[in-house]
Amino acid sequence: GISFSDVLNSYGDFRAGDATRTSVLNYEKRYNLKDGKPIENPNPNPNPNPKPEDKTDDMATIIANAVNAAVKPLSDKLAQFETEKLQATRQEQIMAKAKEYGIPETFAKRYAIPDDADLDTYFKDAKQELANVGFSGVTPPESAETKIEKEAESIAKMIDEGTNAIVEQNKN
Repeated sequence: GISFSDVLNSYGDFRAGDATRTSVLNYEKRYNLKDGKPIENPNPNPNPNPKPEDKTDDMATIIANAVNAAVKPLSDKLAQFETEKLQATRQEQIMAKAKEYGIPETFAKRYAIPDDADLDTYFKDAKQELANVGFSGVTPPESAETKIEKEAESIAKMIDEGTNAIVEQNKN
């Protein structure tokens, strides 16, 4: 039997032989040789009849260039539109986050916020800075200790109220 590798080797040999023959023919054509000897009447025009393949390559190039020229203004406008849309969306996010932290819109517009900045962290810091300089419209964000203290007071108040309710029940 014939195995796949035998078929593959045979095909590889065929391709190598064909490549050798083609390369010799191309060399002879290039240097005006025939069987290793110079040809006495070389053709002054090496390509008197252009091949249709050359014309199709040229035609394909012409078509590709025309399409690119026609599409380029549209793609530029689309890119500009997308950039403007992204900027508007980012500006909306910035204003919403500034409002969430109680920073007036007029102040938020003055900040040069990097595109990759975390808005939550950025405006938390901005709010603290404004509070530090005494801006009356902004109160500083609560610290963790303040929150824990408020929760502790709230729990103590609930326990007090519960104790008072139990005492009142026991009196009756």
